[in-house]
Amino acid sequence: MEGERKRVTVLFADVANYTSMAEKLDPEQVHQIMDGCFKILIDEIHRFEGTINQFTGDGIMALFGAPLAIENHAQNACRAALSIQTVLQRYSEDLKSKNGFEFRMRIGINSGLVIVGSIGDDLRMDYTAIGYTTNLAARMEGMAEPGNILASPNTYKRVEQQFEFKSLGKLEIKGKEDVVEAYELVKDKVDRPRLGLERYIFSEMVSRDKELNQLELQVNKAIAGEGSVVNIIGEAGIGKSRLISELRNSTIMKRATLLEGRAISIGRNLSFHPIIILLKYWAHIKEEDTSAAAESKLETAIRNVCPEDINEIFPFVATLMGLKLSGRYAERVNGIEGEALEKLMRH
Repeated sequence: MEGERKRVTVLFADVANYTSMAEKLDPEQVHQIMDGCFKILIDEIHRFEGTINQFTGDGIMALFGAPLAIENHAQNACRAALSIQTVLQRYSEDLKSKNGFEFRMRIGINSGLVIVGSIGDDLRMDYTAIGYTTNLAARMEGMAEPGNILASPNTYKRVEQQFEFKSLGKLEIKGKEDVVEAYELVKDKVDRPRLGLERYIFSEMVSRDKELNQLELQVNKAIAGEGSVVNIIGEAGIGKSRLISELRNSTIMKRATLLEGRAISIGRNLSFHPIIILLKYWAHIKEEDTSAAAESKLETAIRNVCPEDINEIFPFVATLMGLKLSGRYAERVNGIEGEALEKLMRH
């Protein structure tokens, strides 16, 4: 295997009690159930910029940070794992009503150094990661309870400020004499998207005064009513988020409201995707909110800044965000389609 060394987060997931399920059900039923399961896994892993590099029959192995470099690969993996379990819970409830059994998956996560690259021969080539990091991720998954997510100390230390964990103490690794601390991933600590800007700063930033001054100048212009766009470009790990974190904590930001959105590769074909994320953050709309709750939160947020124009602004912003309108708001956009509707939303 020819490869390169990379720091990544490895995620393993498999179906709990798969053999028992396969023995009780018809093979075609098992295939349909697993097909639905794999679709969920694929969608959620890709949504958080991970790569599924191996299907294991009743589960998957996924990489975050390779082949696509991701600065916050551990955070992305944790969010993907939580999202998978949330969606699978609804999937399990549907299966239980149809087939009378619970469908659960175990997930294990570990972060560290691996060798990644293509392995195989001329007839078959797979992109994979090998090393102790991968093995420990698999062991974490094997020790997890059905429906739970188990993280290694390596992952825990990277994301403990962003997520809530439950320490399970030291567990023996099956097949090895080692014991390792294990942490059950419980939930995200925040109700908004985190973009790596809230990192704890323990040391003074070095050799970035010029760049920081340029950013503060643009913030001053924004405060004075002159807008601008600033691109910060660099390789993963070079310090882009660190620079923004410094700006966020500067005195000048007390005079401005900071809203955060995120552009991801899978959202490039979704119109206004980063703006929609930003608006959800601004209006405190959560993923689990119903359409009615989201509509109410957005209406309140707009009314707070534009009370006189709420009837004109709200219908188009809500349409942009994909919210279902009713009553007088629905009447405002009724009959407006295509370019005309997009033009009004941009306005």
